Amino acid sequence: MRMTDTYKVYWPKNRFGYSSFSDLFKNNIEVRKVPVFSNIFYGQSKIFIPLLTRFSPYFFIKNDDEIDLEFAPALYDQKKGTSKKVNNGRSIDWQYERIPETIKESYIKQIKKLEPIEYIQNQVEEFYKKSFNRDTVSVQLRTWKDETRRQDMFDKKEYFNCLDKYKNKNFFLSSDDQEIIDEIIERYPGRAFYFPKRVSNYEPGSDDSKTIEFLQDSLIDMLLLGKSSLIIGSHLSSFVECAWWFGLCQSKIIILNQFNTKSN
Repeated sequence: MRMTDTYKVYWPKNRFGYSSFSDLFKNNIEVRKVPVFSNIFYGQSKIFIPLLTRFSPYFFIKNDDEIDLEFAPALYDQKKGTSKKVNNGRSIDWQYERIPETIKESYIKQIKKLEPIEYIQNQVEEFYKKSFNRDTVSVQLRTWKDETRRQDMFDKKEYFNCLDKYKNKNFFLSSDDQEIIDEIIERYPGRAFYFPKRVSNYEPGSDDSKTIEFLQDSLIDMLLLGKSSLIIGSHLSSFVECAWWFGLCQSKIIILNQFNTKSN
């Protein structure tokens, strides 16, 4: 969307979700790839060829953006066994408040164009009005239980130490694991809550992740996370990153487990 004013979205199905873009958003911009061909797409009763395509999972940086090489520091990833820079440091991925305002505003302009479907909008609005207040802190916990190569990066003790500091706050919880949510609710009675899901297993790759409800409930969580003035989230998680963007970058953010491995 930031590359051109004429854009389409190719939304492949994978272990993180099997629903379509249209199951989440009203925008009529989804296209599907013609089998066998890598650069021919169809949608809205049209064939699109050729298209300027971009399959990178990272944020798009224009040539004239105020981002130099070495802007972004190396990020530790247990899966790689080392710290590594995204795009040699010319990146805004996971940089949050460090991102220059001009780039931030450029992306916010695009985010505002996305319209969640009515069901998602209604669930977010109703739950927010019922459960949130000015003292609500959003807490996202990526346990990596679906990714064995990153599981040592999650340290619940670091979360507990952080949450213990906010004695007069309540916590909206979002996680890929119901067990850690239940543990936090027990640790902070009457102060922690979560959005009830229509599926029982939040783990990517599970049978539940193949349902439309899985991704819809995930987007509801993501939008709710971005409504607090403070978000506490997990290192290298694109989920909390997207939540911050959907909140139009208004939240202060604290990222935990940035350097953790059980061998440390």
